[in-house]
Amino acid sequence: MVKIGGTWVVGKGEAPPSDIAIPTPPKNVNKIILNFNFGKDAKVTLNDIKITGPNGRDGKDGEKICDSKGANGEDAFRFLVSASNLTINNFDLNLGSGGAGGNAETDTNCEHGKAKGGDGGRAGNFKMIATENFTIEGLFNIYPGKGGAGGRAIAHGKLGKDSFAGENGGKATSNGGAGGINNKKLEVSVTVNGISNVIVHDVIGGAGGDAESYGGNGGN
Repeated sequence: MVKIGGTWVVGKGEAPPSDIAIPTPPKNVNKIILNFNFGKDAKVTLNDIKITGPNGRDGKDGEKICDSKGANGEDAFRFLVSASNLTINNFDLNLGSGGAGGNAETDTNCEHGKAKGGDGGRAGNFKMIATENFTIEGLFNIYPGKGGAGGRAIAHGKLGKDSFAGENGGKATSNGGAGGINNKKLEVSVTVNGISNVIVHDVIGGAGGDAESYGGNGGN
């Protein structure tokens, strides 16, 4: 018989005004997966437990060149539990939000300025497997996090120089990054006792990034 409880904060970071720290992965760690695999014949109880997973890191902003691209935001963490018999009694699971995509802005002296904001990262996700019995005795609160926002894109075309014929101004093309996906589906493949004790809180996808294009004026 295994019983797990208490407050778990995965990753590291400073606590915001609320009582739940919002951690991020350590440096050079792209993704965190918390895996409780208890194997065959294990009887596991998650009792009075709060787990807060890390948000994905934000993508880096693009260089200020004529073809600027922001990096994609990283995905939040994954949580896996596997046991023969699994019991949940008062469990708050905070899955974390995807990182925001990086912004992109071109230089102002481009024949054709192209800017692409990074895509937002996916919100956290989880899976629980019980091969024999799965019982939810107390509340199981699932906080899905948010999809990361897409990065902003700003493109500039150069100004045309004054000449006998008048030089053309530069073109500008911009694409804001896609918002991060937050795809949640509560799927039960065997009998689960106490499924009415599961509360899935707001599921919010990431906002798409803004895009601005400024073609250069032609010369006189």
